[in-house]
Amino acid sequence: MTRRRLTQHRAERTSTDPISHPNPHRLNTAGPPTRAIVAALILCAAQAQGAASTSYLNGLTHFGQYSPYQPSATYGSGSPEWVGKILQVNILQSNGASDPTSKLSAAMQASVRKVAGRPKYSLKEMEFLSNYTYTLGSEGALMPYGRAESYAAGVLASTRYGCKKDDDCEPFIRSSASARVKESSEQWLKGFMSEAGYGVSGSVTFPETKGSNNTLFDNCPNLVSSLPSAQEEWRAVWTPAIIERLQRDEDFGLDSLVRCSNQLVFSDGSRDLLTIFCFAQDIVHFSYMCAFESLAINATSPFCGLFRRSELQYIEYDADLDKYYEHSYGARLARSQAVGYLSEVLARLENDRDDVNADRTQVNHTVDSNPKTFPLRAKFMHADFTHDDQLLAVLTLLGFFQDSALSTTLPCPMRTFVASKMVPFAGRLVIEQVHSPIWEHMSWLRHDTVRILVNDKRMDLSKLCTKDALTYGGTVCEYRRFAATLKKIIETATKEFEGCGFVPAN
Repeated sequence: MTRRRLTQHRAERTSTDPISHPNPHRLNTAGPPTRAIVAALILCAAQAQGAASTSYLNGLTHFGQYSPYQPSATYGSGSPEWVGKILQVNILQSNGASDPTSKLSAAMQASVRKVAGRPKYSLKEMEFLSNYTYTLGSEGALMPYGRAESYAAGVLASTRYGCKKDDDCEPFIRSSASARVKESSEQWLKGFMSEAGYGVSGSVTFPETKGSNNTLFDNCPNLVSSLPSAQEEWRAVWTPAIIERLQRDEDFGLDSLVRCSNQLVFSDGSRDLLTIFCFAQDIVHFSYMCAFESLAINATSPFCGLFRRSELQYIEYDADLDKYYEHSYGARLARSQAVGYLSEVLARLENDRDDVNADRTQVNHTVDSNPKTFPLRAKFMHADFTHDDQLLAVLTLLGFFQDSALSTTLPCPMRTFVASKMVPFAGRLVIEQVHSPIWEHMSWLRHDTVRILVNDKRMDLSKLCTKDALTYGGTVCEYRRFAATLKKIIETATKEFEGCGFVPAN
């Protein structure tokens, strides 16, 4: 880093306001999702973006995939209520808030041990560390807050689509087999049933074992990431000033950077996820502690107090680089992971299995060839549950949130690629098939349209449809044009998937 850039970077840190310390008014979340939490989450989903809030959650929207779900817009905003009748809904949702995985938990605890247990600290915001004990889980299990997020999403889906009045709503649920993903689907169903009064028409769980055909799980052994070098460059910009502040009077041995090889490590032919953390550092781990612990205790974690409010934007961009260069536009084969899922969506919309039958990627042909395990109906709700990385692959293949390549030293404040708004805990993509009266005068067209929402934000479909097929500011597309474009995208990405080195099991 140049002296000029470092000086400019330090000069930006003018705020002395740390993130507030724990809120004494905590919600009890022991056991099943409580009515208080669920009600709060549904209320949050109903609020317009930017509404004033004093909740501790308001400070947790800058932690990338570890941020709690908050809607990016008000559902239906910007379109008349009479836009049309919704015929089919396809929901792809990631798991709710969960504990860190064992590898991440071990790395975070190692960082905490460097600073915890001292008899005296010169900084007031570090005094809590004198008798601090790590209490987070370490197996990636769903937190009570995550159960509540998923439950609230089920309630919301039922009420939004009038499912209490329409039995055609009864959802078919599919889930990847990870415990946190599976439990998220179960909590979603409980929420749906509590409002609709009936359950599912069926469900399927896909294993995540090596070689398993699973469209809800990324499996690309040859996926090459440029993440280590990208995050190293960015962390060299923003972490030194924080380290200097925390170690003003005492050297805790906080890592400035721990470099590692940019080569992916393989074990039994698969990617070793430890490489994701081998270059991580203490300051980043403290930010993760802020996010995870706040959701676990339903109040602001004292770790959040180690950061100034002005520094949240740096933490946020660190997460953006993570997702961009690991599982999105910055990783050459990342988007090809979404081919199988979008082929399944197309089959549902078309009421035709040709697209899944022809798939050569991750479609499980044993499951998808069976009407009982892959039903096709014109009026139906499908709810699929996956991981954030697979959800991101689908968003990438659809071309959403695509900016110029993210800089590793200078964030663009106008970028649309913001992980916390794309793949937070319980993040969701919804593809709606809508019968729209506006097209009825064109008798040679099927009178259906498509609109897509990401965390309730209605997406611009101008990359997927020509101008003459779009209405309502480019957010509603004539169905046939959309389907034709999606077929072409799938065809191109299928060829890309050949580079993954994945051998389908069936």
